Amino acid sequence: MKLPTADTINHHRTPGGPNGRHETDAPRHIGIWKFSKNAEPAKEFIRYLLGRPETYNEYIMSGDAFNLPAYDKLQDHPVLKTDAKYAALKSEGVQYHAYGWPAPPSDKVQLITNSFILPIMLAKAVTGTSTKDAMAWAEGEMKKIIAG
Repeated sequence: MKLPTADTINHHRTPGGPNGRHETDAPRHIGIWKFSKNAEPAKEFIRYLLGRPETYNEYIMSGDAFNLPAYDKLQDHPVLKTDAKYAALKSEGVQYHAYGWPAPPSDKVQLITNSFILPIMLAKAVTGTSTKDAMAWAEGEMKKIIAG
């Protein structure tokens, strides 16, 4: 199948500066709710998915590098060789940090993330709000959350 957009776009490294490259990754975890009515089948699925490297590798390969976790030990995973565009992703996960870094993760940092303050700030900046005003708005929203 021909994918005109996918065929013409590419990946890029996270921008870096004098202090290196720093980025967060959307943490994805597998878990089972305490109130789940299907806890045993869910546990069986997790054991199946993570229990054998070949099964987990098949999962990673099936997602065309989207399912590749940012683990140091997976930075040379074969999925990165399936498309030349994925070359930029190699070693990308090494500089990932938890949200709020260098501060420790917290419920307030998570609330800032879940409130989409930074994406809204960017949307404001590209739709007519001055950059200074967009940043001031975001700073105010974050200060409200941090203050409790």
